[in-house]
Amino acid sequence: MGSLVVPAAAADVGSSVEPGVSVGALEGRSSQELSVQSVPMSSFNLDQGKELTAPNQGIAIMSADSVTNKYEGTIAAEGQFQYVTFALGENQIVQATLENPQNPALNYDLYLCTVSDTGDLEIIASCTLGTYVDPQTGKTLDDALSYIHTDATAGAYALLVMATQGSSATDKFYLTVSLDTAGSYDANEPNDNPFAATNAAIGSEISGSLNVANDQDWYIIQNADPGVFAADAGDYKAEIYYATSGNTLALADLTSAGTYTLYQGPYYVKVYSDADINGFVYGDYTLTVQDMSQSSSIDTAYNMGYWKYAGLSPSIPVGQPIVYYRFTANAGDKIYAYVNRYENSGYQELYLLNANGEQIGKSISTDPNRVITDHNNITKFVINIDATQNNQVFYLAVAREDPQNITSSMSILLRDRMRSGYSTFEFSGTAYNSGFSYSNILTLDLTNEDSIAPNAILTDAKVEYKISDGVGGLSLELNPGGYGWFEKRGGAGTVYFDIEEEMGILAHVPYYFRYYQSAFMSTEMYDITLDLDWEYDIQYTGYDEWEP
Repeated sequence: MGSLVVPAAAADVGSSVEPGVSVGALEGRSSQELSVQSVPMSSFNLDQGKELTAPNQGIAIMSADSVTNKYEGTIAAEGQFQYVTFALGENQIVQATLENPQNPALNYDLYLCTVSDTGDLEIIASCTLGTYVDPQTGKTLDDALSYIHTDATAGAYALLVMATQGSSATDKFYLTVSLDTAGSYDANEPNDNPFAATNAAIGSEISGSLNVANDQDWYIIQNADPGVFAADAGDYKAEIYYATSGNTLALADLTSAGTYTLYQGPYYVKVYSDADINGFVYGDYTLTVQDMSQSSSIDTAYNMGYWKYAGLSPSIPVGQPIVYYRFTANAGDKIYAYVNRYENSGYQELYLLNANGEQIGKSISTDPNRVITDHNNITKFVINIDATQNNQVFYLAVAREDPQNITSSMSILLRDRMRSGYSTFEFSGTAYNSGFSYSNILTLDLTNEDSIAPNAILTDAKVEYKISDGVGGLSLELNPGGYGWFEKRGGAGTVYFDIEEEMGILAHVPYYFRYYQSAFMSTEMYDITLDLDWEYDIQYTGYDEWEP
C-alpha cells in the first residue's frame, strides 16, 4: 500500500549513487486508482430481468417525502439482474446501497438506469466495486450510488442488481433504496460511492450531512508521505479504504479505532451511520483526516543534533511505516546506529542519507552481518556511519513492512564504533651486537594472536629491555609487519615509538626488533617486551566488546 521513494541509493557508505531506488519494505503497497468496470451487455430491457417486489422493510424517515425500502433477493445465473422501478420529481434524490452476499466468489454490481416507455434501459450511474469481505466482521463493503433528478418533468428510473461474477440460488443480497426531496441532502451529493467521491484535503474540515439511513458519503484524499492518520466524523462512522487492484477496495491497515497506516496514493474515506433504518438520526457532521505521525518525511525529520549528545530518540508511533532522523558528526567519527528488530513486523530497513537526501547506505533486518543480540536477548540491526568532515549532516530513515503488527514503539540509537585495547608480549631469544653495527633481528609473530581484537589498528608501541653493559649511542628499531623500521634512541631500558592511529598499521602482524650501537664493545639485549595499544572497530567483533 505505499512505495517510499528516496532520491538515490547505494549499497553502503562510499558506494556510487544510483537515483530513483525505492525502499523495499514499502514497495508495492500504494493505493491504486479505481477503474469502473464495463457493463456486461450493450443494450437491455426490463423484460430481461426480474422485478423485486414486496420489500421486507419500508419506513418513512424525517418526513413524509422521505421513504426507505429494503429488498432482498437471489440471482441464480451469472449475467442476470433484478430490479426495482420508481419515479423522481424535480430535485429529488435516490440513494441506494447494495449489500453483496457474504461470499467472496460472488460479485454483484449496482446500476441506475432511465426507463423508456417500452422498458428499454440506459445506464446513467453505476457502482462496480469488487466484492470485499471484511476479515474482522465478515460483512461486505456496500456498492452504493446516488442521483439527483434535475428536470422539472418527472422521470422513470430503475435500479438494477446484476450478477457480474458468479451466482447463487441461496446466497441473498440486500438492496436498500431511499427517495428524498430537495433541501434534505447536502451540496456534496451525489457522492455515495468512491467513483463519485468528493475531493478532500488532509488536515482540513469537510462539512456534510447524512439524510437517510443508507446515505453514505465518500471522499478522496491524496497522501504522499507514509504515516499514521486518524479519521473522524463526529457521531457518524468514518473509515479509510484503499484500492488493491482494478475496482476492489479494502479497509486500510487499522492501527487502533479510527487510526490507520497509510502509504502513498489516493485513499477513499467513507462516512456513514451504523444504525439501522429505525434507529437512524438525521444530522450534520464535520469530517477530519489528521496526520498523527511524527517525522514521517525528510522535511520533518527529528533533529538529534550532534550524535554524541543525541541520547534516546523519540519513539516511532505504533503503526507508522517510516520515520526520519537528522544528526551531525565530525571528521573521523565512526558511528553505528541501531533499532530493535521485531519478528512480527516483517521486513525492516534502515537507510542512511546524506545532507541532500541522497541514499548512501542501507541495512536490512534479514542480513545476519547487520544483526546483533544484546545481553538482554533483544535483537537489533545496525548501519555504519563514517564522517569525513566537521558538522557533516546525515539522515536516517527506518522503514517497516507491517507496522500495524508491532505492539510497541521503537526508537533509534547512535553509538561510537571505536574501542581501545592493550597487551604486553615478549620477544624470545637475545639480540647480540658486536659494536658499531646492527644486532641480529628478533621476530614476534602476532598474526594469530587471540588477545588482539580483529582488524585492530596500532595507536602506540613501547619496548622495554635489559642490556649486558651500559653503553651509549643505542638506537632501538621496531618494524611492525613490514611497514618499515621505526627508530628511537634508547635509554633507561624503555623506548616509545612514534606510531599513530592515522598510519593504519594493523596490530595482527609479525614484529621485528633490532638495535644499533655506536660503541666498540660487544653487548647483548635480553628480556625484551613489547607493549601495544590499539583501537578496533566493533563492526568486526559483532558489535560487541572484544573478549579474547
